[in-house]
Parts: sequence; C-alpha cells; structure tokens
Amino acid sequence: MDEKGMKRLMASHAYWAEQVKELRRRTSESLDNCTRVQPIQGSQGFPLCPMHDNCIENAYQEWKASDSPYDGGPSFEEVWGDMIEEGEVCIHCQRTRQLKKRRAEAGRRLGQVRSAITKAGRKFQEETTC
Repeated sequence: MDEKGMKRLMASHAYWAEQVKELRRRTSESLDNCTRVQPIQGSQGFPLCPMHDNCIENAYQEWKASDSPYDGGPSFEEVWGDMIEEGEVCIHCQRTRQLKKRRAEAGRRLGQVRSAITKAGRKFQEETTC
C-alpha cells in the first residue's frame, strides 16, 4: 500500500472512531431524557438508585414475559413496534434505538478500517523482513 492509501486509512480510522464516540455520547444523552423513566424497586419496595427502567427496558421485559419469546413467539421488534403504536414509547427512546443502530454500523466500519490497517501492516512487515 502506498503512502496515500495509508493516509486515507488513518483518516478513515479517525473519522469512524470519532463517529462511534459521538454516537455513544448522543445515545446516552437521549436515553437520559426518557419521559417514562420509573425507578427500579428493590426487594423492600425502596427505589434502587440510580438505575431506572426506560421504554427500551420495559419493552424488553414485556418481550421476555411473552409466551415463548425464543420458540416462535413475537420478536422484540414486534413488541417494540406494538408499544410504539400504543404510545407506550417516548420519542427519546425511539431516537436512542436509531442512534444505537447507527453506532453499530459505525463500529462495523471502524472494524473494517482497523482490519485494513492490520493487513497493510502485515504486508509492510513481510516486505521489511525479506
């Protein structure tokens, strides 16, 4: 790989690393704004802080409680969609799920760039040891 290609890989790495970092920050920020947050109750009925149930956790618990979620029951996406239609999911949690999907894609892209850098490094190492 030539110098221009390596510079392009380094720039891509910096870009995707920053995207992952920014999306992680925005996801956390969005989730913190959930309008349906309920404190999780401890064994004695006292709220456990700072943990809270948000819309995503509530959807997960509903999915988990459904009949055979792993054996042909409704998928999480179906439960999530039903809860959105019924107005049980705030806009912040919907945005959080979208941001998480974007972060996962950015993470995959970052992994691809790292793989390309590793491959180029191995090739460079082979050329210098021969």
